[in-house]
Amino acid sequence: CQVQRELAHVAGLHHRSVKIADLVIAAAAELSGTIVWHYDENYDRVAAITGQPTEWIVPRGTL
Repeated sequence: CQVQRELAHVAGLHHRSVKIADLVIAAAAELSGTIVWHYDENYDRVAAITGQPTEWIVPRGTL
């Protein structure tokens, strides 16, 4: 997966914390042109590579 390779290059070992399911969800959202609503910092890591829009469903650390 190209995004996973980019994460490895840019973020060092952080690419290992992004699960395949997160990458698939992010890819589906990107292909459909939708925002990824989440409560998981991994989607922000992916968005830093892809530039796709993400939004926390509630402020980080509140759940």
